[in-house]
Amino acid sequence: MNPETFQSQLNLYLPIYSINYWPGWFVVLIIVLCMFFLMVIIHALLRLHFRSEGNIRPYKKVYLYPLSIRLWHAINAFLFITLLLTGMINHFSIVNYHITAVFIKTHKVTGYLLTVAWCFYILYNAFSGNSHHYFFKRPFLIREMIKQFNFYFHGIFSHKNSSFVASIEIKFNPLQQVVYSFIMYLFIPLLIVTGFILLYPDKISFIFDGMSHKVLVLHFILGFFSVFFIISHVYLCTTGRKLTDIFKGMFDGYYRH
Repeated sequence: MNPETFQSQLNLYLPIYSINYWPGWFVVLIIVLCMFFLMVIIHALLRLHFRSEGNIRPYKKVYLYPLSIRLWHAINAFLFITLLLTGMINHFSIVNYHITAVFIKTHKVTGYLLTVAWCFYILYNAFSGNSHHYFFKRPFLIREMIKQFNFYFHGIFSHKNSSFVASIEIKFNPLQQVVYSFIMYLFIPLLIVTGFILLYPDKISFIFDGMSHKVLVLHFILGFFSVFFIISHVYLCTTGRKLTDIFKGMFDGYYRH
């Protein structure tokens, strides 16, 4: 069975998701996503309300993001969003079969490209020394995570400076370090593995016999939770001294503080 055939026979494995039937787990995900959106909106409105109009001290700039990392980041973001959109369209059969067939092939090719991009980044980290940014070498990691969390949910409104300043030695604050390590070394590999299981159900049926539908649900849930990461990642990029400071760093490579 190829992926196109598997997609066309989804009704044999899963109930059709219509307005009359949404599975319980999907309803829970939608509710959680709506609550998350609401939290982000409230946080943004509070930041807007407590914004400071005072003078800002001169910038200090540190070159932290080499061109190779910036190119990988841009390509990875494009591939990830493409996979997310095509995956959602395919899963819910939003368009007719002929267009869905095109999106299935797009999803497949993009999945291969994302796998290559992930392998490149892991190898780059291993051989360039960049991987040390993901290691938990902080002696008081939990305490520092709580301090960073308090900054995002309290200190940022009173215009306190974050206790963390990125440097060549360590680019990520404690929350970023934990989340990025989880994303790059566990979440994405699991997303890739489940994707390949769905691509080649006949090749590995001896391992996952009769479980393709469960793997599909897991793959979908992983993709769904990637929405949370994308939203929070983009939003937190607005928490620099100015809204555009962190985004500028993805173009010129400089961290501004």
